[in-house]
Amino acid sequence: MKMLKHVYPNRHRMSEDDYAEIDAPNTEHLNGPNGIAINIAEIRTQQDLLDAKDVLYGGDILVVYLEGEKSALSSSHIMDELRNTVEEVGGDIVQKGEDQLIVTPQTVQINRNKIGGE
Repeated sequence: MKMLKHVYPNRHRMSEDDYAEIDAPNTEHLNGPNGIAINIAEIRTQQDLLDAKDVLYGGDILVVYLEGEKSALSSSHIMDELRNTVEEVGGDIVQKGEDQLIVTPQTVQINRNKIGGE
């Protein structure tokens, strides 16, 4: 997957080989024209940001890991750009922790009520 680069916010670079396959039901049916995918992104360059915005324009969900000092772009610049894109597509955006954003298209709202962990 193009955007599948980093699932955990560890500081070392991971590859697709670092992911463990979880025994899950057959998901081939999810590749239809109405399916929404969740994409994982590390945004370090302007091209990474453009690719992430394309995911939102395409109607998919985006989980973004902000790379801080490893990035050529500031976190505030990335957040501003994604916030503007969310406004354009009518989606939603939240920041989780210091280095993670969850961004959705118009068809998906992010519930801000936390489940558990009281």
